[in-house]
Amino acid sequence: MDEITGQELGFLSLPIDLLVPILSQLQHRVKDLASSSLVSKTFNRAATPLLYENLFLRDQTRLRLVFRTLASNRELASYVKVIELRVFPFGLSAEQLEKLEVDITKALLQATSLNQLCWTRTGSLNDRLLPALLSPRGLESLEITGDSRTWSPSLLIQRLPTQLRNLSIILPDRRVVNSLVDIVTKLSSTVSTSEPQESQVKGSEGLKSLSILAQHSPLLTDAHIKAMAPHLGHLQRLSLVGCRAVTGEGILSLLRSSSESGIQPAGIQELALEGLNVSASSLSSMRPYLASLRLFSITYPRSSSSGGSGSRLCNSQGAAEFYHHLEELVRDAPKLEEFTHYAGAGSLPALGEDEDEQDDVGYEEGGVAQSGLDLVENGEASRDGATLRNPSPQIHIRPTIPTLAWNLLRSLTDHRGGRLKKLRFYGVGISLDQLELISRSCRSLEDLVIQIWEDDVPKLQRILASIPKLTSVHVLSHLSSGAELVESDVREIAQSCVDANTERLSRWSSNGKEEVGGECRMEPGSGLRQIGFRNRVWLVDRKLVRVGSEGKEKVSLSGPEEEVERKEGSRGPCDHLGWKWEVGLKRWDPSAGQFPEVLLVVRA
Repeated sequence: MDEITGQELGFLSLPIDLLVPILSQLQHRVKDLASSSLVSKTFNRAATPLLYENLFLRDQTRLRLVFRTLASNRELASYVKVIELRVFPFGLSAEQLEKLEVDITKALLQATSLNQLCWTRTGSLNDRLLPALLSPRGLESLEITGDSRTWSPSLLIQRLPTQLRNLSIILPDRRVVNSLVDIVTKLSSTVSTSEPQESQVKGSEGLKSLSILAQHSPLLTDAHIKAMAPHLGHLQRLSLVGCRAVTGEGILSLLRSSSESGIQPAGIQELALEGLNVSASSLSSMRPYLASLRLFSITYPRSSSSGGSGSRLCNSQGAAEFYHHLEELVRDAPKLEEFTHYAGAGSLPALGEDEDEQDDVGYEEGGVAQSGLDLVENGEASRDGATLRNPSPQIHIRPTIPTLAWNLLRSLTDHRGGRLKKLRFYGVGISLDQLELISRSCRSLEDLVIQIWEDDVPKLQRILASIPKLTSVHVLSHLSSGAELVESDVREIAQSCVDANTERLSRWSSNGKEEVGGECRMEPGSGLRQIGFRNRVWLVDRKLVRVGSEGKEKVSLSGPEEEVERKEGSRGPCDHLGWKWEVGLKRWDPSAGQFPEVLLVVRA
């Protein structure tokens, strides 16, 4: 004991019950959690279940080793709660593939705690593996490949566990689409408003989440949706992506079924309509059934000449009508907290229904933003072929992209601003003036994704730092726009956000509240944790430093700003005593197995 330092003794004196909550913070840092399991027997007992609880298999070698281990150790298999498989080693010999199938089957049969399974690799599923995949009694969520060339939809329907509550099908083929009605019938009891009231309570049996992701496919139609609707009265989450034959008529039948079923809570809470053929006017028809809507995701409208779901975006007139009806929908959704709006990648804005029409399209009130200035390689700008060697600094060169309508933004900020926690715009440009309106109105905002074109880093930095509860921010910009952030810019933005939040915390702890112009503001958030630009994502790493006359002295302490306020003699992390958070950036660790959620938007 004489060799144990005071710091180590303090750690050993912690109650053993705190070890699991502490190590659970490392669940998405697989290497660190594995190292923790080797510290001692006590650490091993705490860390091993956490290490096997969530298995994200995106490496073929790791996949084989994991299933071999689980097949040979029933105890380890019993710890598994989540399996996400997106790769498969097709290059193995027939004997090796057969051995792998045996290991997978045995492991899944022993995974008695498994409740979420994701198996999306095309060609990896067959009728030998399917019964094992659906065997866990506690399985509640299933995400599966919709390519049925190697497996039978009839076997899936036969083996589906009735307790399944969340179903997601990726790229379904014709056989799977034609089986959807039978699938939801198996999983959801028919809802009738004449049923006894006591059976229509929160927690009722039935499918609660349905997600179908297609790739600009006409296979799923309104007829399928209408046939499924009577069996989806319990549905709370609906996500349809890339189903270009589905119109507002089909969606309306499903929304009506969920809202009028008598099941509590009534109505859809999360709705994603992405890459569908939903007309602007049909959005108004949905409004009476969205009283419970908490999350809404919708894509920018397509040109009506391409069936409403083609490769060309609609013209200014169509965009104005779309935003008008979307504005009304947002205004009539009192519980809305998360809003996502994006334009499909690789599609060009239409300048009119006639492809040869070349009218200028403004962007002040939204619609397709046709750039008045086009960037050229030598750094000069041109307007209609005329070269402008010194364009005015007030002109922001931007690519031709759709831009966010002011009327929609004002509806979001005026009516839902106090509730919004997540706001994401991909491929739909917003100006920094619009961003400033968001920062002033959406004081509960935690997650923000923006597409910008203006090259004004100081203004961007100031606006982002003023959002009190921001924990994650991602900035997107077109390669040909003027908006470009290098890593030092990103670090400065992160530093400004952390400093501003530290100051807010200090004022709050000193006064019990923050008053600006006589208005009492809400309690500050925990500070920025993640930041990104284009396809790069960083975790915000903070170190506490003491800034004195002899420069910075680093202190071995990192974590939320609140922790520093407990330091003896300090009134706050950034007071006159010289304490300050120094921000660093850590690149996203791919070994953790998870892909950054902010980059998972599907552009159908």
